[in-house]
Amino acid sequence: MFKKIYLPIFSFAPLIFGYLHNWMISYIINIPIIFFIYWYVFPVLMALFWFWVGGKFAQSNVKIFISVLLGNLVGIISLLVYFWQYFLISDSNRNITLAPLSLMFSSTISIFIARLAYLFQPNKNVIDSLSMLSTIQIMGLMLMIIIFTIGYYYKKRKINSVNKIG
Repeated sequence: MFKKIYLPIFSFAPLIFGYLHNWMISYIINIPIIFFIYWYVFPVLMALFWFWVGGKFAQSNVKIFISVLLGNLVGIISLLVYFWQYFLISDSNRNITLAPLSLMFSSTISIFIARLAYLFQPNKNVIDSLSMLSTIQIMGLMLMIIIFTIGYYYKKRKINSVNKIG
């Protein structure tokens, strides 16, 4: 069983996996079969991992609100940094490290939400990359929170059913 002190470290995992995911794609894009498999398998693995992390928070007996907040804190901060870097400051003042790093939290699961993001475009015939990217970032964080919460409740329910039997 993980100690409570190790749990917030898990909140950095999607950021790290997002960076590794984008790095891997840049190297395997010219190998079609491997790219195709990787493009569809890695997001599923990330979703399963985030589900597992939600379960680990449930095992630690931390309340649901605190668990979801701690587990997704890096994602929330990433979204705030994204809006700061892309909407509040000019292109010439944009930090070349923070701006792309703010996109990494939900980049591993963007394949799940990219097609849904088209539904929220103001003009269906024109895709504005910034509004599309914003939609993907917001929906990506929401999906990560949902996956985490489902993992939390699944494990909590399992723990409670074992405690009732024993």
